Amino acid sequence: MNGDAAAAMRRPTVAVRVGAVTIGGDGPIVVQSMTNTDTADVDA
Repeated sequence: MNGDAAAAMRRPTVAVRVGAVTIGGDGPIVVQSMTNTDTADVDA
């Protein structure tokens, strides 16, 4: 991956609350996972 991707402009968005999580706007990036195993356990 080249350095151009890091310099990409982000489009302005409207913040929306879903439960206790803010999505969009100036909120941080949020990642949802559906795993129910310990992700550090590579044998799982």
